[in-house]
Amino acid sequence: MQKKAHRVKDLAEMLDMGESTIWKLCSNEDSDFPRPIKITPRLTIWKDEDIQAWLDSKSAEEKSCK
Repeated sequence: MQKKAHRVKDLAEMLDMGESTIWKLCSNEDSDFPRPIKITPRLTIWKDEDIQAWLDSKSAEEKSCK
């Protein structure tokens, strides 16, 4: 079964980038990276569908640049 939500540690592994890079992407208002959902003061998640849509948009951008 696929996860429906990801924590920053999961995303870092899945996207092959550092946790600090993910947080920087989230804090940059010009970034199109999905915004996290704060569940509790210590728990922040990203919806899988938002991450997949972001990855799909990056893939489409790459194809249009060729």
